[in-house]
Amino acid sequence: MLFDHGFTLIELLVVVAIISILASVVLASLNTAREKARDVQRVANVNQIANAIALYQDDSGGVPPGEDGVEYVNGNPNWIPGLAPKYISSVPSDPIDVGEHKFHYSRKGNDYEVITFLEQNGNDASCGDGGSSCQYYEKASGEFLVLVNPGASGWRFASSTEVVTLPPPTDDTTPPPPSTPQTTLIAPAGFSMSSKLPGTNLYSGYLSFSWTPRNDVAGYRIYLTNTATNVTTTLNFSPANQSGVGNFGYDQGIQYSAYIVSVDAAGNISAPSATLYATTLKLTSPTNFTASATSPTSVSLTWTASEGIIYKYMITRYTGSVGNAQKIVEVLAPATSYVDTTVEPGTTYIYWIKAMSLENYAGFNIGTSVTTPTS
Repeated sequence: MLFDHGFTLIELLVVVAIISILASVVLASLNTAREKARDVQRVANVNQIANAIALYQDDSGGVPPGEDGVEYVNGNPNWIPGLAPKYISSVPSDPIDVGEHKFHYSRKGNDYEVITFLEQNGNDASCGDGGSSCQYYEKASGEFLVLVNPGASGWRFASSTEVVTLPPPTDDTTPPPPSTPQTTLIAPAGFSMSSKLPGTNLYSGYLSFSWTPRNDVAGYRIYLTNTATNVTTTLNFSPANQSGVGNFGYDQGIQYSAYIVSVDAAGNISAPSATLYATTLKLTSPTNFTASATSPTSVSLTWTASEGIIYKYMITRYTGSVGNAQKIVEVLAPATSYVDTTVEPGTTYIYWIKAMSLENYAGFNIGTSVTTPTS
């Protein structure tokens, strides 16, 4: 008589072990494929950024976007200022955007560079750049090397071979000072940050910084964070006798935080100063400004309201040429219309309008034109 005993325990364990080995091989291959796919996407994204920068340069006389010497790290869709949406719908970020895997951009004069850090060593993704240089970044040495280098870990896209050198990324987009700074190197005293305008025109968000210079350092570095996007940029200053700076170009109506460190000739940095906060002023221009002649002696003006610290609108009228200006009225907010009854028949008028704050800060002018009927 025959008996069916089924599988033994040893046979079942052998089968389970084989399945586990096969599954681990498949998962490892899948993870490798995913890393390679993300690396290809990184190179493609940085190519898109380089193309957008080239278009920007065509319109700006060869000057790349952004502030000179500032390092921009990917974050919101506008993390490189001036590109979106005119030159690219949104500026791409790293596919995983974790740890060291972030896109970096910096410019110096008419030169620029965009850096992405890859997951696969010796990645053979095609290299196309925004100019004459495309090199590997080697994480181990912290240097940019020749194009073919199997141990490399990133791509560098640049407009020339002599551009700003960026440090290797850290796990945090806000680089902290060393945990054990030199005891003789300290941050400058009297660090302050202000959003108060130096003049009457508000072109964009404005911030100014000041500090007391030291005679034992080579320069200073400010870590500036947009608290709305959590994107941090670094501002570097030298020589050591520099004591302040002010710049437009920041987002309007946004809170920024900042701290300053001292930097010596070897690149060491001090412990940070206290972190300060300031909110930039917001005063946008009115939009949809239109003028229509309702009669030979009447012109109706309408617009969409400004945003921010708006108090009034100043309307200026020109006849013949923009050199012949006539200030006709100041309209208090929230009004968004005005009727000009001081015009003459058969005349072309150019109107300009700008928003103003109670302190007489003024935004950009915008214009429109109209011709009154003869009868």
